Amino acid sequence: MIPDAAVAHYKQMQSLQGLVVMAAADLWSEVGVADLTGSWARQIPAMASVLSAVQLKAATAGASYGAATLAAQGLYEAPEHFVDPRAFAGAASDGRTLAGLLYSPVPHTKALIAGGMDPRMALEAGGRHLTTLTRTQVADAGRGAAGVDVATRKNTGFVRMLNPPSCSRCSVLAGKFYRWNNGFDRHPKCDCVHVQTSVEAAQTEGLMHDPYEYFHSLSQADQDKAYTKAGAQAIRDGGDLFQVVNSRRGMKPGGLVTTEGATRRGNFGNTRGPRLTPEAIYGKGLGRAETLRELERYGYILPGGQNPLGVIRGQAEGFGQLGHGGTRVGAREAVLRARETGVRDPLSRATMTAAERRSFDAQANWDAVQAGRNPFTNRKGAKVTPEVAARVEMAYRKELARTVESRAPRAVITTAPKTIQTPLDAGLNAITSAKTTQEVGEALASYSSASGRGFSVGGFDDGKVSISAAKEVALTAAKLAEKYPEAEFSGVYFGELRGNVAGNTLGGVVRINNANALNDAARARATGFAVRSGHHHSHDADQGLTYTMTHEFGHVIDNMTNHATRDDLTKIKAGLRSELKVKVNSPEWRKQVSTYGASDNAELIAEAFVDVEINGASATELSKRIHARLVKNLRAK
Repeated sequence: MIPDAAVAHYKQMQSLQGLVVMAAADLWSEVGVADLTGSWARQIPAMASVLSAVQLKAATAGASYGAATLAAQGLYEAPEHFVDPRAFAGAASDGRTLAGLLYSPVPHTKALIAGGMDPRMALEAGGRHLTTLTRTQVADAGRGAAGVDVATRKNTGFVRMLNPPSCSRCSVLAGKFYRWNNGFDRHPKCDCVHVQTSVEAAQTEGLMHDPYEYFHSLSQADQDKAYTKAGAQAIRDGGDLFQVVNSRRGMKPGGLVTTEGATRRGNFGNTRGPRLTPEAIYGKGLGRAETLRELERYGYILPGGQNPLGVIRGQAEGFGQLGHGGTRVGAREAVLRARETGVRDPLSRATMTAAERRSFDAQANWDAVQAGRNPFTNRKGAKVTPEVAARVEMAYRKELARTVESRAPRAVITTAPKTIQTPLDAGLNAITSAKTTQEVGEALASYSSASGRGFSVGGFDDGKVSISAAKEVALTAAKLAEKYPEAEFSGVYFGELRGNVAGNTLGGVVRINNANALNDAARARATGFAVRSGHHHSHDADQGLTYTMTHEFGHVIDNMTNHATRDDLTKIKAGLRSELKVKVNSPEWRKQVSTYGASDNAELIAEAFVDVEINGASATELSKRIHARLVKNLRAK
């Protein structure tokens, strides 16, 4: 049975992915075919800010749920180090910058148009490409942090958790026990997650997944869709699910022949001619008995039948890339010691991951060259030729670049910084004493990190945002984040917004129009516009941006509570009108609702929130009741 903590984590990851998908769709809607590059380039900073913030939340969640997952199985093991979620945010999982990753929908769309697709359809396809990228980055951040958390706990590993409907590749990988040094293979849109466990508990707690049980839970149409029509039929006819699915890895053009399993050590071997695929076998149009014989001949029906653990090797753990099936004594013993103790020898290549071994070898080879030794031979006195030196240097540079791009040095932290004041006090002091707009942004980002709130900060640029405006927004954001830690507040960002829009909310990120923050005059105009437009406001000329930030924070809470407060508005308003003995259109009632708040329920909630937060006891009674219900729904969630 899957522990509740793992299920809850999966649902949380779905919610976080939903945030970036909505943000991506909203921002991509600003893109025009006439200026693909320019129109999307203007949106990339905002999208990167949203994605970075949600990555951080995903990584924080991924690094945290393992403790509860293990505890539910009676296996709690304290981590030797604590994962630093910041290491998994702010860059793409393949090492690219987020800006570089997010630009890719543009050439994708252009290629479709160049291929003859209708521009509008190509633009829609580009949007789908963007949402796939953003969803995958959020999932990768959560999985990456979870994988590091597994490695920090002795005697633990993980089982891959399927979230149906799942593809054939995931169904084959799921249900096996993996140790710390096994990568989490995934494909775009893959939503599988780790379930931390031990090898014994994976069996006794029922975490082992039966791929045949999953296969038979699907309708025939869904089986054909996930496993291909011929592949699904081969499994229904008794074929080995693993052989059928894996045969697609080596499939040649045309789909009739595969190289998978056709090597000297493969299941089919390399002395029996080409290995036909299930598609080729069923394409012959033979009778059932002959077809089954062909499936057996080409290694799809095995003597051991359909075994969920596999009939060739079973569920046995291997000994890594250097163990050669356990025949290499040194590597085998190193792996066995690591399994027994839960601790890897940092100098043993046999227990390193492939990435760790590349880095280790690059460093060792470079050190050897620096000492005048040829690292590629054991021959005594072998000279280091210029070619060898250049080869080693290039490999070393490549590993250095990979380390920087992947943020590996920050993957775990072992100690927490000591502070003599609360993170909020330290943050407010740093914001107040900052000398430049950029320093204000850096101070707010430091508070976000130190407090664990984990929101991103962007657009605090000298020359575009005045220092007074930056401080006003930063102080408000920090206080709200501290007061409402449950809110899925993902970040605050100054940027260009259309028209007179003062701010908006996108995927939990509050965006402030920097046109209202350029100087004090712009701030005053923003305040005057808010007052003239009938917004709830304290009428203090120095609080225009405080109003905007707080109003948008109200939207953040409303959105993350799935708009539960909106369902209560009719009852709240009717109850108050009854108490006050007023009608909907009466002057007395109109005093309870700002003009802007009367436009729709979403704005009414945000206006009520800002009214209470800024005006306190002077807020209207309606605002107080809506605010109380909104906060109650937030605390309940």
